[in-house]
Amino acid sequence: MKADVQISMRSAIRNFALVFISLVVGMTILEIVLRLFVPLPSPYDFPIRTIAFDERGFWVFEPDRKFTMDNRVDFRGVPVTIGPDGTRLVSCRDAASAASGPRIFILGDSQSFGHGLSDSDSWASRLQCLLRQAGRAVSVHNLGIPGINTDQYFMRLSQIERDLGAGDIVAIVLTWNDLVTGQGWFPDDIETRRCRDGEGDGVRGSWPLCLQQPLQYLNKEETWRLRFYRRTGLLIPSFNSLKNFADSAAIATAIGHVAMPRLKLLWYRLRGGRAFFDKLPAGAFEDNFRIVARMRDRVAARGAGTLVVVLPNRIFSDDFYYAAYSKAGSVFPARDYPFFRAKPLCRQHRLDCFSLFDALKTDRRDRYSFAFDGHLNPAGARAVAEALANRLKPLIPAP
Repeated sequence: MKADVQISMRSAIRNFALVFISLVVGMTILEIVLRLFVPLPSPYDFPIRTIAFDERGFWVFEPDRKFTMDNRVDFRGVPVTIGPDGTRLVSCRDAASAASGPRIFILGDSQSFGHGLSDSDSWASRLQCLLRQAGRAVSVHNLGIPGINTDQYFMRLSQIERDLGAGDIVAIVLTWNDLVTGQGWFPDDIETRRCRDGEGDGVRGSWPLCLQQPLQYLNKEETWRLRFYRRTGLLIPSFNSLKNFADSAAIATAIGHVAMPRLKLLWYRLRGGRAFFDKLPAGAFEDNFRIVARMRDRVAARGAGTLVVVLPNRIFSDDFYYAAYSKAGSVFPARDYPFFRAKPLCRQHRLDCFSLFDALKTDRRDRYSFAFDGHLNPAGARAVAEALANRLKPLIPAP
């Protein structure tokens, strides 16, 4: 009897080992075959050590830098030019308008910066070109920084605040990440500050930087994963959370790259209708508009105007993603949910708000966004620029 049990156990172990080896071999063969047809995105599409900390409390691009963005699937070798004041190059801007005309300052995150887009393809550059073609002698300045939120927009205001004047417009661009990030910790009595006496006094367009020394960078130093990837071309997935594992697996393997986006959409369809609202920080929308209203007050004190722009994520504006994210429209009370929540707060704080939802709504998947990366693609940047140009032209008198 005992011998029979031992034989059964050895047989079960052997069968399990055979199944396991077969799975490993099968997955390896599938991975090799898929890699012949499926290009893998780069996990490092943006150079590290490009965004540094300013002593006034905000992150900014190191001045006078040039680099490229490349994720291998959506965009390749995209040039980026950063000027002496840490702002991104804007095409079509002429020196005469910059020297004396009204100005539009864009404060936002990676969507405003133009992640994956060249200097000339960013919507800030396209906006400048459209306004110039419309006979508006105005200069557009792109202060967008990837990876930041409204608290940083408030602090970044200190760089340009003392140079603002009548006719200038500060466009605060709120994305989905901004609106759902809790800012309850942000103190009501915080002030923007100078980094040196006489900063910018009497010098139009003077926006000095005071980078912390030694330089402190927004992105971490090189990790062992990055060094291993550079040597071997292989990415080790992150195992510190289920979300990070899913995100990194979609880059690390061809199987993951094909399967993970589909599994993610399936999860959205299957999860409970309250799942999004249950993880939304309490008061997130209210906290962010409290900060924006304080920015408006500071801008108004200099005689300039403020336009609050709500830029929706593709999970709302693209029919394909919205169908999954909203469980066929059953989750959110309005299709343009970001502006649905923003409108009453705009009225409460007497803010001039504008939604880009109508400009970006589409029934064609990824018409306005990079398929894998998710940021605005060139078509999306054009749509945003055209909508904003039409919104801004009445505010800028023709010469």
